[in-house]
Amino acid sequence: MRSRLDLLMMAAAGGVFAAATALMLHGREPFATWYYSFAWWSYIVFADAWIHRGAERSVLLRNPEAPQMLALSIAIWAAFETYNFRLGNWYYIEIPSDQVLRWLGYSVAYATVLPGILVTAELLSTVGVGRAASGLPVPRGLATSLFWGGLVGSVLPWIWPTYFFPLVWLGPTAFFMAVNFRSGGIEGGGILTDISQRGLGKLYRLLAAGMICGLLWECWNYWARSKWIYDIPFFGRSPLFEMPIAGFLGFPPFAVACHEMYEAARELLDRMRSHPVAQLVAWLALAITVGWIFRGIDAFTVRSFQP
Repeated sequence: MRSRLDLLMMAAAGGVFAAATALMLHGREPFATWYYSFAWWSYIVFADAWIHRGAERSVLLRNPEAPQMLALSIAIWAAFETYNFRLGNWYYIEIPSDQVLRWLGYSVAYATVLPGILVTAELLSTVGVGRAASGLPVPRGLATSLFWGGLVGSVLPWIWPTYFFPLVWLGPTAFFMAVNFRSGGIEGGGILTDISQRGLGKLYRLLAAGMICGLLWECWNYWARSKWIYDIPFFGRSPLFEMPIAGFLGFPPFAVACHEMYEAARELLDRMRSHPVAQLVAWLALAITVGWIFRGIDAFTVRSFQP
């Protein structure tokens, strides 16, 4: 029964992807505007069902933490959008003019970030990439170096964006790796904890998943009507889709950063379980913050709205 359900979900996801692609190519709405989200959610559902059918594991569809993952996915990408208010490295065009529809579009698209990365990393695990191995010692002082290096790397793009914009993808990665290692993390934990227990396999899978997702992000964005376009200092030539080729180097560390930020948020929320009022306040504060970021995206990042 379980296998049949997985096959049904895979067939449905594949059918939606094929139909959305065909209708997008013919300019049919809402598939032309929303193609990016149709493509990503089709892939995520297909991949998650594939994983569950083969390994009886689920990143999203049978994961009780799925609502939390989706909400944190939106918040994590929104945090990177705040960097772009200063950097101006990408901008959006042909975005729906209706605010409710527009903000719904932001949420649906940003909610794919974490599931996309994690389901791709899990797919790589099912085919044997980075098999479990013995743990490796984490050098003394590494967490401290990553903490301070990551903190500096997270601040420099705000001060000198033209020269230090690549650190947006490296600074938070290093910072949250250190934070998770020092806190000990929850089950699964951060990358440094995983390296100390099981070796480099998970790190390899996340880096590879980042590059794979980067190619998919850029491919599906390229064909959508509502899309982003880059304006990156020094690297504006020789694009693949909309992204300058050198820019793809940012996707692997970005995947690790998303994983580490997610683990840090899970750790914090786990500690709040015995304080439901504090947890509610935290979620409300996060929702208000994301709303203000969406307003900032409308004001600073969107270059054109659909008529």
